[in-house]
Amino acid sequence: MYRKILLITIFFIIVSFTGCQIETNKANESPGENSKKPHIMVNDNLYSISGFSTDYKSMMDIITKLGVLESIVKSTEMPQENFSSNYGNVGTEIYYVEVRGLNSIYLKVKRSDGNLYLVKYDLVNYDSSTFHDKIYLRS
Repeated sequence: MYRKILLITIFFIIVSFTGCQIETNKANESPGENSKKPHIMVNDNLYSISGFSTDYKSMMDIITKLGVLESIVKSTEMPQENFSSNYGNVGTEIYYVEVRGLNSIYLKVKRSDGNLYLVKYDLVNYDSSTFHDKIYLRS
């Protein structure tokens, strides 16, 4: 009887420690833990996702294509080269609205409902003395 109680106690202690270790490992391995907010580098300027999106068709007449994403870096990194991003896919189209200049750019995405949307990215830390207002189109 004493031996059964001892074995059951040892079993519960082992299970308790093993369970704690598994939970600790899961916490340390959570994906996206160091992920950055989506950014795009265009014309030597960094843009950050605004969270605003609009229907592509409603903007077709006022947008101009700048180019496409040429490279994607890890989500834990910030893009350093023009036409690169830490979100999206190579070949995704980038637009801007001429009347607004390059304070905002738009990434064309296809949502799960099958419709095309433009996701807005705003210029990070706007400084008129360092802002590159020349528009370099890459088609």
